[in-house]
Amino acid sequence: MVKSVLQFIRLRFARGFSLASLGPNESRILFDFVIAAAAACLAVAFDLLFIAHQWQAAYLVNIALPFAFVLLNALLGLYTRQRTAAARKKALLLLVSICIAAIVWITLLRQP
Repeated sequence: MVKSVLQFIRLRFARGFSLASLGPNESRILFDFVIAAAAACLAVAFDLLFIAHQWQAAYLVNIALPFAFVLLNALLGLYTRQRTAAARKKALLLLVSICIAAIVWITLLRQP
């Protein structure tokens, strides 16, 4: 078990940075981030191609959503204490995380 952030960083550097050296939690976090980032990029690309045809400041919020999603998952314990929970509970926590991220997204993009 890692005792401190500094110890974690030292251990991470000692193992290297290839995909094969990722631990199970690091793999989960990377997978969640890549999937959320791909979804956000595809949403922005779709909007650019078919709707807006120009860059909008609101796209920055879309690009920030993958970070929010992974952070919410971490805060809900999906990478720590809920890691071995039942599938139904984990699915519910993922749903809560997605709903909170969507509420934040709607709030940030709401016109004043």
